[in-house]
Amino acid sequence: MNTEPTDIQTWLHDSRKAKGLTGHEVLQLLQDRYKIRISKSSFYRYEDSQTSLKAIPLLLIVALCDIYDRDFKEPFDIVRKQISIE
Repeated sequence: MNTEPTDIQTWLHDSRKAKGLTGHEVLQLLQDRYKIRISKSSFYRYEDSQTSLKAIPLLLIVALCDIYDRDFKEPFDIVRKQISIE
């Protein structure tokens, strides 16, 4: 990614796009690998920058880090900045 996302939702969206996956493919991977079932509308809502951080389950973030081949620490660094924890 060329620019660093400033919110977790943008990070999720950019990571999915960088991996070249559609939302449907990600949903299928979540179900196959982790037995996590999530609706398509909920999944895309997690990529909405207006979504509350509380609305994104930790297990989903961990699973998506694996699917997107991203460092597990990345989304939590972003969350710390979003809620100003240093």
